[in-house]
Amino acid sequence: MRPQFQQTAPDRLVIREGGGCLALFGLPFAIAGIFMLLIGVGIVPMQNAEEVPRWSWPLIVLMGLVFVAAGSSLTFGRSWTILDRSAGSILQQWGLLIPMRHTTLSLSSYAAVGISFKAGDSDSADSYAVNLRSRDASAPLTLVSLTDYAAASERAKELAGFLHLPLEDATSTHPQVYRADQLDEPLQARLRSAATEYMSVPRPAQLRSQVGSANGALQITIPGAGFRATMLFPFIIPLGFLTYVAPSLLAFFQQTETPATVSVIFLGFVLIFFVALPTIGGLTAIIGSIRGYTQVTVTPVELVIARRGALRTQTTRIPSAEVLGLDYGGSLLPPSVALASGTPAPWWLRALSGLVTSKGITVKSRGGLVTFGAGLPDDEVHYLWAIISSTHANTGA
Repeated sequence: MRPQFQQTAPDRLVIREGGGCLALFGLPFAIAGIFMLLIGVGIVPMQNAEEVPRWSWPLIVLMGLVFVAAGSSLTFGRSWTILDRSAGSILQQWGLLIPMRHTTLSLSSYAAVGISFKAGDSDSADSYAVNLRSRDASAPLTLVSLTDYAAASERAKELAGFLHLPLEDATSTHPQVYRADQLDEPLQARLRSAATEYMSVPRPAQLRSQVGSANGALQITIPGAGFRATMLFPFIIPLGFLTYVAPSLLAFFQQTETPATVSVIFLGFVLIFFVALPTIGGLTAIIGSIRGYTQVTVTPVELVIARRGALRTQTTRIPSAEVLGLDYGGSLLPPSVALASGTPAPWWLRALSGLVTSKGITVKSRGGLVTFGAGLPDDEVHYLWAIISSTHANTGA
């Protein structure tokens, strides 16, 4: 359930979290925990109780307590954050349906509202934290964390407007800071006011991308990465199975006189999942890198990103009015890296820099973040960002 923002008074904003879907999700855990506790203390009898080891009963009670605690926390857990401008305070409360403990902070300790990005993993999705940035070097105070960039941006904008603080968007390489009086400005107006940032970016001497115009719109075609020796790595597993594993399996089946039907089914399973699928994936990646490309079209009404792969083209359309920001990200070690003293970097550091690719251009919109152009040289990424920003600033959207 998303946090609820409610302005209960002209100078007071309340952020509530908990309940909703979390309560429904936690209720089965709480019920299961209560049932385990009743079994553990003997209130609910078990038919084979005499067969259960004595040491298992304390474990059942302990597991019941864990399930009850987790389920009750999800079902009844609530948190409140009260921002009071008149009192200059931040009151944080936690409890089960009602506040049970709290802490109070000073609003004057914070200088800006921020949005930060946290990459997800196999167990969690990407998230965007809306926080308050302290005036000193201490960690920011996270108020809410959302998986939707557009929702996080709107909440951060609402908080910045309420607190009359600047907004710092640090979800990409270059943090963007907006003053309190700029929060309602469209992106085009902000780009026009910062024209010097992109008007002076030179065109690289060697440009891989094709830049032109079609029907009055800017059109950029970014070629694929091309063939690289590392693309052959996916074929190592199929080759190993065909060379070593498959003959060994055939010999094993013959020695053990395994029925032919079982041998064919098992070997077919192995060939499909360890030979056919990796081979198809590797060939698709190679064809996509050689034939694929990304075409970016900037029109007065939308930004269109078409990615051509090995088999199909994936198109993303972003209305100009929904574009919230544009940013670019270079590699951590650009090819021209030099030491702090100004002397050229050693050969091994320059070679290492060639392995680190750029992050490309990030389009921030109400639909989320879209990135393209990753792997291009840093100066080309910077140039493409500059001409897209210049074109978007003059669309008049």
